Amino acid sequence: MVSKREARAIKSRQKKKKRRESARATRGSRKKAPTGTGLGASISWPVGDCFVSQNWYEQGPRVHAVFSRRHSDGRVAAAIFEVDLGWEGVVDVTTFTNISDAILTGEIGRRSDELAIATADPELIVKVIKTGLDFGRENGVKQADGVDKAMRLFGEVSGEGCDLDVHTGDEPTEESAVKKATGFLAGIKTKLGL
Repeated sequence: MVSKREARAIKSRQKKKKRRESARATRGSRKKAPTGTGLGASISWPVGDCFVSQNWYEQGPRVHAVFSRRHSDGRVAAAIFEVDLGWEGVVDVTTFTNISDAILTGEIGRRSDELAIATADPELIVKVIKTGLDFGRENGVKQADGVDKAMRLFGEVSGEGCDLDVHTGDEPTEESAVKKATGFLAGIKTKLGL
């Protein structure tokens, strides 16, 4: 026979268990990604669709460059780089692993609101990113966190197979140097003579 104390403890445990199960069902179960599903594992996948801002060929533009790899089962791993070819180099990088085409397309669409983006050869994408990275480092600008990790996605694609030229910007004008050194509002005040 169970004492009153033990019966209350059992009932309490059952209520807690039921609350945990309800909370788990509400938020969905969270599972860790299986081993071997990160960017490193995707290097062996075939190269997928790649995209770049349509202004990539101009003198020192700011562009978005997307490099992706696609698994045979439809999963996609991608890295989206924001590259300032005018001075700063690689200013931002976002990586995605095990996503669908719809998610990647949505992210590219969101970024294409800023700049028109078109498909491009993977060699061109790598060349744009490496050129921007080298240029930014030459100018002494700290490059985006995670850029080296994201570039591992390139694998065997080196960018050397692209014979197109990527034009980086010249030294910044005095006006843009003031703007970078003192901030946006100070640059406007300087320009207006305030």
